[in-house]
Amino acid sequence: MSFNLPENLEFTVTPRLVAENNDLRSINWVAGVTDPGEMIACGYLPQLRRLANEQDAAYLARITPLMQALPQKTQDRIMGAALKRASLSVAADGQVQVVVAGEAARRGWWHQLGKAFEDTLTVSQAFTQAKMDYRVDKIAGEWSDAAGNRHTSKKQFVLVRQDTGAELNWVGPKYKVCQNIDAFSFVDDVLRGYGGARISSCGVLYDGAKVWIQAEFPQFAYKARGAEHKATALLTNSHGDEPIWVFATDQRVCCANTRRLALHDRFKGLRIQHTGDMKSKIKEAQAALGLAMPQFAKSADEASVLARTPLSVQPYAAAVLDAVLGVTDVEAALRQQRLAPLAVSDAIAKLEHDLELRTAKKTKMLEAVLAAYDSDRATGRGTAYDAYQALSDAADHTFAVGRKTENFRSRQMESILTGDADDLKVVAYEAALASAR
Repeated sequence: MSFNLPENLEFTVTPRLVAENNDLRSINWVAGVTDPGEMIACGYLPQLRRLANEQDAAYLARITPLMQALPQKTQDRIMGAALKRASLSVAADGQVQVVVAGEAARRGWWHQLGKAFEDTLTVSQAFTQAKMDYRVDKIAGEWSDAAGNRHTSKKQFVLVRQDTGAELNWVGPKYKVCQNIDAFSFVDDVLRGYGGARISSCGVLYDGAKVWIQAEFPQFAYKARGAEHKATALLTNSHGDEPIWVFATDQRVCCANTRRLALHDRFKGLRIQHTGDMKSKIKEAQAALGLAMPQFAKSADEASVLARTPLSVQPYAAAVLDAVLGVTDVEAALRQQRLAPLAVSDAIAKLEHDLELRTAKKTKMLEAVLAAYDSDRATGRGTAYDAYQALSDAADHTFAVGRKTENFRSRQMESILTGDADDLKVVAYEAALASAR
């Protein structure tokens, strides 16, 4: 079931459709392998890995015949992995619910599914074209006892997408559904104050459980290493297991995996939980998006500074990894323990083992950073921007570090090995900026 858009979302100019593909079996899984955010199958098919300094076009040309020569069973497995990585939703009429527009469409999007438009869109246009106006209902769980009596739960509720009947998630009694139309209705009003801000992508994921829209701000674009970087804001709504997020990011989103990468920037923005007064919280999101605009200008200025600052990647990355992994802290503790009047051998042995683990992890992570640096640089500029991007790329695609805790410096090695990369990227960015001062 759909419902009418509010008056402030109505539009009159019909966008020009340049491509549409709703056949999930035609997903461009070969391009998915070339996308650094995907790396489908490269773990068990080493011949598909990108070679040192191999550019995208050359990589695609080399691996396309290799992929097509694989047994059909292996191709099907890779296609399944690609579809899972994308996790694109399909509307009741069979339309793949992804829209890309403007430069995002001209540059191409790896899966080649959904709709592509010549120019960027208004929120209302994007919303309508991606069929994001479906309703989500919160329904109490039910069961029958041994006597056949029906009971209705007061503790567990299922979220159901009304047009397709898809079961999205189970939630508690305090959970408030925020319909997509309500989560995004304010965006046009905010963007109107920043001329040229338009929607470059939007879509629906996981059968309708998650949605996003991404707005571009051309006036805040900047150049680094000869490439132009667009300033964008990402707004996401989730039905069940995530809050609403409003934040700035330069990661282009076209699927579940690229959305996941963009979410590394979510702590720069506003989080809205699905509880309490949702109307007042949506007003907070509107204010947050307005406040994010100056941050775009600041990010552009900082990127320009980093791109002009010479920096050697190896000592920079080593220092960042020392700080994040706590190698320096453990070394200091070990020296102190050895110098203590009553040195305890068990304590020293424990610290030595801890240092060995952290140092080994640092070595592997540093190798990954240097590999990313060598494969990604088009020229030998050797700037702070290059060094930070290499470390950031490695953090996103190769290794993970621990979540921030109150005891950040002395957290256990297990958390370093199993957490996410947010801490490392924050420390890396601050260190890169410090090198420019």
